Amino acid sequence: MKRRFVPIFLLLAAAFALPGSTTPTKAEEAYTLRIASLVPDGSSWMKILNAWNKTLQEKTDGRLKL
Repeated sequence: MKRRFVPIFLLLAAAFALPGSTTPTKAEEAYTLRIASLVPDGSSWMKILNAWNKTLQEKTDGRLKL
């Protein structure tokens, strides 16, 4: 009886101790790149910046914005 109790007790102790020893994963932060320009809305430069912003958000799953 005693020989069976020790391994079972050790397994139960490990089963209760191990889940509490892990650290939760940190959610990935989102970053915004800010660019100052004198380019008016609707210009070809602004269209390129908007297209680049869309590509950045798609490739980084929304973690990086322009």
